[in-house]
Amino acid sequence: MRTFKRWWKRYQESERIAPEPMGGWVKPKVDEAGGVYLRKWVEERSDLTLAELCER
Repeated sequence: MRTFKRWWKRYQESERIAPEPMGGWVKPKVDEAGGVYLRKWVEERSDLTLAELCER
């Protein structure tokens, strides 16, 4: 019953019944310039391990 009440309240406030988005945007750990380097290293040596890429 509680779920229905929340849905009804949402519908009354926004006139929509679609679920709210979950989660959120997460900032990438590697910026665009770092991505260029990573792609270059992988193209040069596709056998690099994740540990080796982290060392670089």
